[in-house]
Amino acid sequence: MFVVNIATVILLLADLLSSSTNQYTAFVKVNLPLCVNVGGSILFVLDTIFGFLAMVFNPNYTPLYTTPPQEFVLATQGPYQIIRHPRYAAAAVLNLALFLFTGIWLPLLGMIGWIAIYFQSRAEENYLMTLAAKEYGEYRKRTSMFFPKLLRIHTVK
Repeated sequence: MFVVNIATVILLLADLLSSSTNQYTAFVKVNLPLCVNVGGSILFVLDTIFGFLAMVFNPNYTPLYTTPPQEFVLATQGPYQIIRHPRYAAAAVLNLALFLFTGIWLPLLGMIGWIAIYFQSRAEENYLMTLAAKEYGEYRKRTSMFFPKLLRIHTVK
């Protein structure tokens, strides 16, 4: 996901800085209505803020393969009040936002990575259940994985 998003930004900058790159970007660009581009830019900004808040409100924010801090604190504030994996949700939504904002379809390829995000999230949840089974189990019951309960996509069993 990250690679296609970086490629999109590079193509966009090249397109803006040089008219000679238009011949290369024409293949990967879709002409979307201006209102869609504006909506995509707004979604991009909101998604960036949401992803940043996810890191701010999680004192344990570390990748799965690193050792967590000595004192574990379950993040349940900020974006974590409504979903369990706000940083991953923001990363996934970024693909759609970049496409709508720029018209370059490469970020849509990043949506394939959503499958990996799901399995990474499940692994983290299993790990968190070993750290704080009761507290995390209750938290799982009142929140959804990636989207607020209004759009409940995944039900915890």
